[in-house]
Amino acid sequence: MRKIIHRFNAGGVGAIEWYPYWQGRGGPRKFFADVVEQIAEVALSSPKSLIGMNQWSLSKLREYLVSQKIIPQVSLPWLRTLLLRYGIRWRHTKT
Repeated sequence: MRKIIHRFNAGGVGAIEWYPYWQGRGGPRKFFADVVEQIAEVALSSPKSLIGMNQWSLSKLREYLVSQKIIPQVSLPWLRTLLLRYGIRWRHTKT
């Protein structure tokens, strides 16, 4: 904690905006545009042909992405945020 205080005193808020201890294991997770495109492609594709179910759930989508080695791991809240950020609805409903 003292290191953070000293960094703040020396450089202000900009000096403590990014700090490795806040990022968790291995630093911040970053998915590049090609990986995000692959995630979006899978989320928009028919789950019937890929996993044999009628609609995606976030947990099934995450399991599929990890099993196909598209991504090493991802949390459900982050996956939800990513899909919502790009306007992708993971559950398709029919009326």
